[in-house]
Amino acid sequence: MTSALPAAFCESKQYFRQCFSITATQCEETALSVTRICLNKYKSDLPDVLVQPKDGTHWGSIVGRCAGETYETVLIKKRINSQKCNDPGNWM
Repeated sequence: MTSALPAAFCESKQYFRQCFSITATQCEETALSVTRICLNKYKSDLPDVLVQPKDGTHWGSIVGRCAGETYETVLIKKRINSQKCNDPGNWM
């Protein structure tokens, strides 16, 4: 998750890249940091072996939600206030 999640967050067409005034590098560094924080938060709950696809989907959504919320909190001052960025339908 520490490589896949930041890469997905920071694709050029993603909310986390388009709705914050930051560079791709800043996005990736922040996404990596918040992913580590969230993995650490849930480390005692994560199974040693993930049974795919069920566990991957389940834990990916939990860690992903945590990372997204944390990313938003960390970069709130750099968030772009626009109709597109304020529409929850565009946040995926």
